[in-house]
Amino acid sequence: MSKKNQKSQNILTNTLEITTSKGEKICIILNEHESIFHIDGKEYVIKQTQSSSNKTLSEKLINFLNGKSTSFEQDELKKEFSGEDFSYYALSIIPNQKEKTNDIIAYLNAVSKEEDKILLISEKTVVFLKKYSPDDDYISAQDFAKILLENIKEELRCELKINVGGHINKFSELEKAYQQSQVAHTFGSMLSPNENVYSYKEFGVAKMLSNIDKETLFNYLTTLIDKKSLEVLYDVESMETANAFLKNSLNISETARTMFLHRNTLIYRLDKIEKITGLDIRNFNDATTFRLISILHKLSSE
Repeated sequence: MSKKNQKSQNILTNTLEITTSKGEKICIILNEHESIFHIDGKEYVIKQTQSSSNKTLSEKLINFLNGKSTSFEQDELKKEFSGEDFSYYALSIIPNQKEKTNDIIAYLNAVSKEEDKILLISEKTVVFLKKYSPDDDYISAQDFAKILLENIKEELRCELKINVGGHINKFSELEKAYQQSQVAHTFGSMLSPNENVYSYKEFGVAKMLSNIDKETLFNYLTTLIDKKSLEVLYDVESMETANAFLKNSLNISETARTMFLHRNTLIYRLDKIEKITGLDIRNFNDATTFRLISILHKLSSE
């Protein structure tokens, strides 16, 4: 008897060749989808159907997002969602205390609809796929996450982060959206630790820059701002003001309201930033440059 492993079309295949006492040769080919027997020149095929039939849809999706699903399970998921309008917001939810994870799942089960997906990816990470319809009143995934955050905080009295992977419109986009939510959490925690909702769209630039060595990043930084002006990046008051102003879309009134500041106090702080850096962040281009400076400083300092 001889046994050999071979790869065919990315499927692991085992081939067994058996010679009987009568000199007959039987060839058996096994893979995760089927068993193939060649006996006396005839081929017999037995399909494998029991591979993951005992797993729930949620279990298959969890395995898929954790990179643990077999190709058979992946094929099953593709078939499951092939005829469905796969329109979802993709969010990952991470409580500050892992003991709150089950409470969050219970809350989501209470408020979600049948077509929504709630997946416990790890002891501290819940993926929430919220079904939406193109006919619904438009709301961005990030705005939906903000509403969900406030509802959970009010109901459960817990602190958490919600990471937005974006909209997905077909099953093939699910894995990428989940990975994007992880990237949003990584860079959001680094660059905006006081925020509670992180969107991949906000940190895509940081992700790209993170692959560059720190020395080069610092060189980029000093082409945008002189070393003396870097002091503003260590001034807590100035950075809190700048970040709030950027978060509120350069709106002075809204920033003053959310920071509980008098309008003139806010203007004074913005003027102070301009005097130190030469950047008037009330101007869109200067605001964009200031944001990039902040990202480069964080990445080159980590």
